Amino acid sequence: MPFVAAGRVTSNNVAQARITHYLSLGTVPKYDLGRGYQLGSPNTLIIGDLRRMWWLRSRIHRAHYPAWIALAANAPWGALPVNAQLTALGSANQSYVSIRAAGFALFSHFYGQQRKEARVSKVLHLKRPDFFPILDRKVLALYRPKLVNPPSNRLARVPLYWDLFRDDLLLSANQAALVNLRGWINAQVPGNAGFSVFLTLTDVRLFDIAACW
Repeated sequence: MPFVAAGRVTSNNVAQARITHYLSLGTVPKYDLGRGYQLGSPNTLIIGDLRRMWWLRSRIHRAHYPAWIALAANAPWGALPVNAQLTALGSANQSYVSIRAAGFALFSHFYGQQRKEARVSKVLHLKRPDFFPILDRKVLALYRPKLVNPPSNRLARVPLYWDLFRDDLLLSANQAALVNLRGWINAQVPGNAGFSVFLTLTDVRLFDIAACW
């Protein structure tokens, strides 16, 4: 079952090749799992969290660390649960609309000069990996043509990108493709234990790597 992102089809073979290439970069152990770094709690930022951005080619200058850390100290973390899911269909207590609003409030809190879509999403993905997709240039370029009457304000477009990404992630074809990909990854582990780190990734992150490059 192939992946579909913004109407673009990615075959299983291509998705598997992307995973294999990503393995060679060493990004998942360092960025996603934070190996070799001090890890901050889900509701704060520390220097170790910011240093991990290097692995996604989004280095944050040391001079900007204090601003990020100060913003994190009074950020509205509590409104967005640690286990919040972008694909949540809602519950008696919290609908996707309210989860989305909480996510946007948190994203907006950090957004500013030197803190645009890519950097903010890369930092917040570490804290809420089931919710925040990484809005780097390739993802924005992929989904931008799908925006309908997008607002001129870049920040206001962010939740619209989430909606498009979420709609794709919820497609039965992509859900099946993710299951198939995880099965393939698991089958590679006996020959190369390094593949095991990909089994720790959320669907949001795995879909990004497999389908949005």
